[in-house]
Amino acid sequence: MGRFNLVMLRYLTRDDFRVLTAVEMGMKNHELVPASLVAVIARLKHGGCHKHLQELCKQKLLSYERGRKYDGYRLTNLGYDYLALKTLSSQDIVNSVGNKIGVGKESDIYLAADEEGKEMVLKIHRLGRTSFRKIKEKRDYHLHRKSSSWLYLSRLAAVKEFAFMKALHERDFPVPKPIAFNRHCVIMELIQGQTMCNVRELNDPELLYGKLMDLIVSLANAGLIHGDFNEFNIILTEDEEPIIIDFPQMVSTTHADAEFYFDRDVQCVREYFRKRFAFESDTYPKFHEDVERQDNLDIDTEASGFMKNIRDQIQGAIEISEEGIAGATDDSGDDTDGDDEECGDAPADEREENRYLQRSIMERFLGVDDISTVEVDGDRKLQPPATDEDSVTSPADFPASVMPQREDVAVNRHLAQSIATSCTISPEDIRARTKKQLQQKKNRDAYKKSLVVKGESSAVTRSRRDNRDVVKQYAGWEEF
Repeated sequence: MGRFNLVMLRYLTRDDFRVLTAVEMGMKNHELVPASLVAVIARLKHGGCHKHLQELCKQKLLSYERGRKYDGYRLTNLGYDYLALKTLSSQDIVNSVGNKIGVGKESDIYLAADEEGKEMVLKIHRLGRTSFRKIKEKRDYHLHRKSSSWLYLSRLAAVKEFAFMKALHERDFPVPKPIAFNRHCVIMELIQGQTMCNVRELNDPELLYGKLMDLIVSLANAGLIHGDFNEFNIILTEDEEPIIIDFPQMVSTTHADAEFYFDRDVQCVREYFRKRFAFESDTYPKFHEDVERQDNLDIDTEASGFMKNIRDQIQGAIEISEEGIAGATDDSGDDTDGDDEECGDAPADEREENRYLQRSIMERFLGVDDISTVEVDGDRKLQPPATDEDSVTSPADFPASVMPQREDVAVNRHLAQSIATSCTISPEDIRARTKKQLQQKKNRDAYKKSLVVKGESSAVTRSRRDNRDVVKQYAGWEEF
């Protein structure tokens, strides 16, 4: 799958890493870090710092870009990788990096080894790819921030994953053993096995299905929902024991969409077993029936959706349940509003509350004022009233004589196809026009590329020219 280019890591000097670290520190509040600021942070002379900057740009560890107001340097993904691996190497954790063994929408997986030759897994988070750019919809890393660097978001993802992995491993959940992390890199134990998506046959599909469902419920009882529990994030050992990986997207059971994520994990496993192993079971866990809080992992890891104001309430409910007082959780719900729901116990009027929420959503987002209910299979369900547009476009409202017959539809479809396939332009003209358009686009791209300003000297020249124009304007030397 390719190798990780770390050849220059052994040739970089101490000053080079000081410059890289200075650019990283400057990017905390600068999109592009000026060379003067890099020299001040790195505590190097301007001439020597400029030499290091040019060399690092040549090795693609830094990138010099032209901004709207000023020019400067930014750290590339490769430069950020070098900083993390340099730190892990100085701590005697990683001694070598091998081939890439996996790639995902937000990370790259490599083999690594320590000084003794023990193999490990190096996971490098890569948020900001084309397949994963809706960060505000998928994650809550932004919190109150309006914008942030993709490198910083990758670092937050690595911190989240290491925290989840460490907490789960301490509770004896089947996860890889976490070793260390730095910036956006996580070092973990290497599991000897293969992902479940590559498994074609199983000795006992029913047994594995039961283990996976028990894992989903056990995680929920601990206060966490995986959120991406599928065949790509489950490793099977030689004994067909499941090992869970990939944790940054985990959410708390108090999340607003916790039931949706829980049901989605369950349905992913059921659908995969049905398609791959022709195994289908009617027994599967349900969020409000089978989940009972037994631990506070979402509190310890501060998982997404966790509300800090219920920390004491959850802790008190667990202590009461451990004392064996039957119904204590239900009684505590009379003192404060919503305690039953937050502690994981379903209230008695759950269906009425869900219908009220559905009614509010439909009234707010669908513009429906009058919502009626109909009885389907012994249960009442919401049904919005029929609008004027529905009454007009409904086929049942038209008489049979007005509706088109099958023969007429077939004739019209045949005429449409014959009209669409007929063309008066020769294929040679189409090729010539296409070739001309591609050549014009190529010329435009080449012209735009020639206008790109390169190098810091051009930025200095442009700044001096702007200053000269300002002086002329205020001195009255403008030429009309």
